[in-house]
Amino acid sequence: MQTTGQVSPFGWNAAGWCGALLGSTIWLLILGVGVFAEDFAAGTLAFAGFAALNLWGSALWRRRDRLSAYSGLQWMMVGLLVVFAAVVLIMIARVPSIPLPYWAIAVPLPLMAMFWLRQQAARGPNTA
Repeated sequence: MQTTGQVSPFGWNAAGWCGALLGSTIWLLILGVGVFAEDFAAGTLAFAGFAALNLWGSALWRRRDRLSAYSGLQWMMVGLLVVFAAVVLIMIARVPSIPLPYWAIAVPLPLMAMFWLRQQAARGPNTA
């Protein structure tokens, strides 16, 4: 029997969502603590990035009744990408004693691709 609903391997789960959000942002909090004394502005940026991403994740969670889990996850990755880029670039420029690699900016990109592939595999082959 054919179903008309979207097939997805992703579902909203409070523990999974909060764990992924905190797990992907906690390094910003630790970084902020580590550099705050050396560079107030850079430390503040790291704290702000942590707060902004957790607010962004909370906002996406609150919209879960109107947003698929897959879309929410991809939007969370976009937020991570933007904040990671800002923090890494500023840290490299202002706090050279903390060796952050440029590739850290791109960490969300392969995750986005992996999630997209899982979503496409769950839909099955195109029938159009």
